[in-house]
This record gives sequence, structure tokens and C-alpha cells, in this order.
Amino acid sequence: FNLTNVNLTGATLTNANLTGANLTGANLTNVNLTGANLTGTNVTGAKLANVNLTGVTSAGIVGTPQGGLPTGWVLVSGGYVFGPGANVAGANVTGALGTSLVGLNLSGANLSGASLPNATVLDNVNLSRANLSGAILTGARMDGVNLVGANMTNVNLSNAKLSRAMLTGDVGATLTGANLSGAEMSYTNLYQAKLTGANLTGARMSYANLTSADLTSANLTNVYMSGADLWGASLANANLTGTRLTDANLLSVNLSGANLTNADLRQAVDMTGYPYTGVIWSNTKCPDGFVATKPQTCFGHEISSLG
Repeated sequence: FNLTNVNLTGATLTNANLTGANLTGANLTNVNLTGANLTGTNVTGAKLANVNLTGVTSAGIVGTPQGGLPTGWVLVSGGYVFGPGANVAGANVTGALGTSLVGLNLSGANLSGASLPNATVLDNVNLSRANLSGAILTGARMDGVNLVGANMTNVNLSNAKLSRAMLTGDVGATLTGANLSGAEMSYTNLYQAKLTGANLTGARMSYANLTSADLTSANLTNVYMSGADLWGASLANANLTGTRLTDANLLSVNLSGANLTNADLRQAVDMTGYPYTGVIWSNTKCPDGFVATKPQTCFGHEISSLG
């Protein structure tokens, strides 16, 4: 419908369906568009100062508004608006984004199933409590990103860079079934993170904080975890083939059923607190350097942090 040059200053349009609307030259200053659907709208020359865009659904937006979008919001290629609480579920952004997302506040945004181009830069972006379930972020650069309380079930972060990312707070991030193969996660805070069934093959997680994290049945093949803190974590039934856990903290770690074939645990400390029920020992380098192959185990070859 045609809203060309209409003056809507201060109007309340919460949950309005503006799909395909022509807003060319319209004045939407101080308009409340919370939850509105802006799919396919034309915002050429529209005035959007102080517009509330929380929870808006967008795709295929065309044109450039007069003075741009409100502070904290950006319009990317494909006609999607990104900002706090935005709904861009299923967004398919091909090619370049067209604008930088570095440092943007996307807290509470819905990016479930969204596909962002390879090597998208999301450094220091706030994605706390965002829904990233099923999103494709392969190769994304997300150094220092805030993912506290985010839902990342089945997210694809293969080869992503997540160094010093924050994934914990009052609740750990959910990464159940996530693809983090080849990801760079050194010094990342994953306290209480849920990584059940996640694929971390070849990831680098040196000095990561995995205290109380749930890595049950995760694939940790050839992961580099030197110096990682795994205090109280669950590695039950996890595949740790070729994993390097040198100098790691393994206090009260649940290793029942884990596959430690060719794993390197030299100088890992406090590998106590749980029985080693069902562990696969095969060419496993124990904390004190002893190499265990079934029927041998690392029992009696632990190192205490107390000396």
C-alpha cells in the first residue's frame, strides 16, 4: 500500500504488517514499530529518527532513508535491518554485507537459520541471548563477541574465529550439536556451556575456560586444548582421539566412556574425582608421561596441582 510522504510522527504501529508498503518520503519520526513486518518496504527518503525497531521482521527493504536508520541499527545487503531484538530468522545474505557489524548490539535478536557470508566480521558484537540456532556462520570472525545465554543449537561455526569470546554469564550458552570444527577458540569463556554432541574436530581451544561445561558425546578429535580449564566438565562418551590436553585442569572431569586414543595428557593436573569406567586407552600419554594401552590405564599416573 502507498504511504508516500505521509506524516506518521509519533504513531504507534506495533506489530503492524507493512509488507510491501511504499514509505517513500514518509515521516516516521518517533514511531513505535515494535514487532512490525517491514518485508519489501520502500524507505527511500523516509525519516526514521528515533523509530523503535525492536523485534521488526525484515527482508527485501529497498531505498535509503533520509538520515539513515536510528542509532544502533544498520541495513545490510538483501534488505535486512540488524539491531537489538531484530527478527532476521532465515535471512540469506549473499556476497558482502554492505556495512560493518563490528561492535553492533544484536542482543536478543533472532538469527535462527540465517546464512551470513563467509568471513563475516562480528568482532565485539553483543549477541547475548540471541537465537542463532541453525545459523550458518562458517569462517566468521567473532573475536571478543558476547554470546552469553545465546541459543546456538546446531549452529555452523566451522573455521570461525572466537578467540576471547564470552559465552557465559548467569547461564551458559547452548551449543548442542553445533559445528565448531576448525574453530579458533583460544582463551574463550565457555563456563557451563552446553556442547552436547558438538563437532569440535580440529578446533583450537588453548587456555579456554570449560569449567562445568557439558561436552557429553562431543567430537573433540585432534582438538588443541593445552592449558584449558575443564574443572567439573563432562566428557562422558566424548571422542578425544588425538586431542592435546597438556597442562589442562582435569579436576572432577567425567571421562566415563571417553575415547582417549592417541590423546596427550602430559602434565595435565588433578585427573581425579571420577572413575575411568569404559574409557578407551590406546597409546594415551598420561599426565606423568606413562603411555597407556589397554589393559593399562592412567590410573596411578596422575599429577596433582599441589605437587
